[in-house]
Amino acid sequence: MEHVGIPPGGAPVSGPSDDAEAISQAADAFSADNPSSTVALVEASTAQTALRLVETAAGTATSVSAPSTLTVAPDGTITMAGAGGDTMRIDITADASDVEIVDGVVVASGVAAATELVTRATDAGVQVVAVLADESAPTDISFPLDLPDGAELVEQPDGSISILGPVQYDVALPGEEERVTDAAVEIIGEGVESLEDLDNLTDEQIEQLAAIPDEVTEPITVTETIAEIAVPWAVDADGVPLPTYYSVEGSTVVQTVETTTDTAFPVVADPSWQWWVEKGAKCVGGVIALGAAGYAKVAVGIAKLVVKMKQAKSTTALGKAYTAWKKLGSSNSAIFKEIVKQIKALGNMVVKHGSSGVAKHKASSTKAAASITLLKEGARVVAGVFGLGACYEMVIA
Repeated sequence: MEHVGIPPGGAPVSGPSDDAEAISQAADAFSADNPSSTVALVEASTAQTALRLVETAAGTATSVSAPSTLTVAPDGTITMAGAGGDTMRIDITADASDVEIVDGVVVASGVAAATELVTRATDAGVQVVAVLADESAPTDISFPLDLPDGAELVEQPDGSISILGPVQYDVALPGEEERVTDAAVEIIGEGVESLEDLDNLTDEQIEQLAAIPDEVTEPITVTETIAEIAVPWAVDADGVPLPTYYSVEGSTVVQTVETTTDTAFPVVADPSWQWWVEKGAKCVGGVIALGAAGYAKVAVGIAKLVVKMKQAKSTTALGKAYTAWKKLGSSNSAIFKEIVKQIKALGNMVVKHGSSGVAKHKASSTKAAASITLLKEGARVVAGVFGLGACYEMVIA
């Protein structure tokens, strides 16, 4: 599966397992009356790794993987909530006879004739796996969605479905970028030809740059991909792939699995909802734009950030951000280059590994960890100055 703006092969692992023997063994041990055997069959059939769901005092099952929180209600209703405010609900178990947490996943029995649904939290979002016990099970599986306001489902040529929705951004009013740039040039002059030249700025110039009024902005709303439903797949009890596809009926996604008299049951079919991949791609896009910014704009951004962080006490969030800033290099130009390098790597890591990409990047080096601390502790000050809102959303807890 390919995603717009995402490197080929970069998305988190999804799709069926290629271990036909393991699938066959799990299918032989499967019993519709034994939820643990259902979970084992799903685990054998999918290539996707699950994050453990934890039962709360309220009886819900929850997995928190910033910036999204997955909650499965006692009736099996699934809710995904992101730090950006988007919420999507999947109501798939209205007719379930029983819903229980088994081995860190949620199993809903009796959703339809001879049909069970297994909900698994993943690095990228959520996986809902249908297990069709025998030929009496329906081959059309409906997934009614409660989408964010203004969102819509759009089928893609590769068989996946994009969820498009309104996203609000603040953009500079006409002439504002030029005003800030011109004011910066008056302070630093026309002779700045490299980032290293910015290291020669005096403390007075840095204070003057920081004092330039911020760009006046206005909110605009654009339609963007906020989530994706991955290409569907299905396998029979022998691990043989079966033809399967989606259709969209309003806000309901229907997965159809084509079976024949030769199909070996039980059959496992899966759609996966992905939020993280898009967030990682947007972060990378923001970093690329930051790296291409003019020196005057970069000078203003660095000055505003450094002055604000210097004024903060070391024990405050901004103070901790300043400590992380200094770990990234010995000069402001070196630090800026390192920020671009590290945050771009972070975005690509999230594209490849989903939510676990944040921890993987943090563990990769001291500077990688410092870049995440800078984003997290610097909060919207760092994100706003450098235009890295999507990156900030990935690291907040």
